[in-house]
Amino acid sequence: MRHALLLLLLSACHRERPGDDATGPKAEARCAQSALCDGDIRVSTQAELGTAAQCREVSGQLDINGLAWLTRLDLPCLVSVGDLHIERNPALVAVALPALASVSHQLVINDNQVLLSLVAPSLASVGKALFIQAHPNLGSIAMPSLVTVGDQLDIFQNQALVRIDLPVLASVADWLYILDNDALRVLDGMPALRLAGAGLGVYGNASLCQVDALTFAHTFFVDGDSRVEDNGSGRSDCD
Repeated sequence: MRHALLLLLLSACHRERPGDDATGPKAEARCAQSALCDGDIRVSTQAELGTAAQCREVSGQLDINGLAWLTRLDLPCLVSVGDLHIERNPALVAVALPALASVSHQLVINDNQVLLSLVAPSLASVGKALFIQAHPNLGSIAMPSLVTVGDQLDIFQNQALVRIDLPVLASVADWLYILDNDALRVLDGMPALRLAGAGLGVYGNASLCQVDALTFAHTFFVDGDSRVEDNGSGRSDCD
């Protein structure tokens, strides 16, 4: 039954792919009257989501949590937000944040069990923590404009994840954790990284050879503890 649900949601996603209306003339028209939204917003209904989708800036926290009816999330106008939480939406297949450039505090994308696509091409900075965790079907994470994370970066328990592409990420001010991503085989998608400011944890990634994890750990400065261990348990070809 779960497999059938995933196929049905994937079919819907292909019919109207995230980003089809998120950029270009349609998005410009939709966002021409976008607004500064003051304070916190908690989305509970489709009408509230429609209102949130017209926000250019959210000064407080935007919560999109626990919505059983939500299958795709497009926020085409959103450029900046204080905190953004997208959590525990059991039917959510796709997230598109095409214009989002900055998050002042936390960006949390957590426990969306059928999530397949995460699009955030313009995101340049996260002021505090960035968490992407507990997505058994998410195959890749790509944030091509992300330069800095002001606190912790945690990529954790994304069992289908095969690639992390953060090509211009230069610094993580606190801990960098890459944990228990069973399908992750390489860590070559962060070539600009120069600093993990408090520590590094790379462990429990069953398809990542330990020697590759250690090589990654020696490509930048870790100003603190480093735990790189228990990788490659699912591989028989690691040295």
